[in-house]
Order: sequence, then C-alpha cells, then structure tokens
Amino acid sequence: MNVSSGFFFNVGLSRNKYSFEKNETDSNYHIERVKRKNSDLFTPAFGLLLHVYKRSPETVKLAGTLGIATSDANSLKYFLGGSVIIGKSQRFVISGGFAGTKIEYLKFPYNLEKKTYTESQVKLLEEFPTEGLFRIGGFLGISFNFFGKKTPDFESVLPK
Repeated sequence: MNVSSGFFFNVGLSRNKYSFEKNETDSNYHIERVKRKNSDLFTPAFGLLLHVYKRSPETVKLAGTLGIATSDANSLKYFLGGSVIIGKSQRFVISGGFAGTKIEYLKFPYNLEKKTYTESQVKLLEEFPTEGLFRIGGFLGISFNFFGKKTPDFESVLPK
C-alpha cells in the first residue's frame, strides 16, 4: 500500500446553476439551466489517493486506487479506479477511474419542464431551492508519493 497526493480533474460532475428566462410568447418566465461553454467540463481538485499493489522491484507497477479530493469547502469527491506507479522510492503516479460527488439539482416542485412562473413568483424567489444528489463521473489524476520506501532488487536480498 502507498499514499500519494496531487491534482485531479473530474469529468461529468459539473455544478448546476439555474435562472429564470422570460417566455417569448407571453409575459411569464420559465427555469433554464445556465449553460457554460466548456468552463466546467474539467473541474480541478486537490486530494489523496491510497494505492494497493504488489511490492516488486519493477520501476512501473499497476495498482488499484481509492481516494478523496476537494475543489471547494462544500464538496468532497470520491475516487475508485486504477493507477500506474512509476519509480522505486519517490513515485510519480498517474490515476484514472470513477469519481462520485453530490451535485445540486432543483428541488420539487421546481423543474426544467415547460411550467411557467409569473413575475410576482419570480420576485419572491431569491434563490432556487436545490438538493444534493450523488452522481458518478470520471477522474484523471497526477500525484506524487513523497514518503515511499525503495523496494530492493531481488538479487540484492539473495544470499551470496
């Protein structure tokens, strides 16, 4: 086992933002999800990974990976995947797999369907009520193990 820390990029776990948009046909409003052009396609985060692998003198090793990361104070992201570990003591690690976190979605009775709201209803609602629902996406990470122990070569431990 081994622990590394580094930077991770989450895919498919974008935050949702909503706004009222005026209908084209009447004076009422409807809710739309704010579309951002590629700004939330990859969300950076900082975190820790636990790597499970068989110790060997090989310079490149494959490992199973569990981890956590955060990009802000309000959300933790959980990771499960695999890693390629490069090096013998202080190891460089490239990881990828599944990521999960809570994403805010509109709370009932609000939705993105064609329901309309009057101007007075819009003025009463300062912020959209949301609820966090757990969603799965992906992650890609680059991390480093600062405290790794060098695995000796097999020939160096054999009696001479």
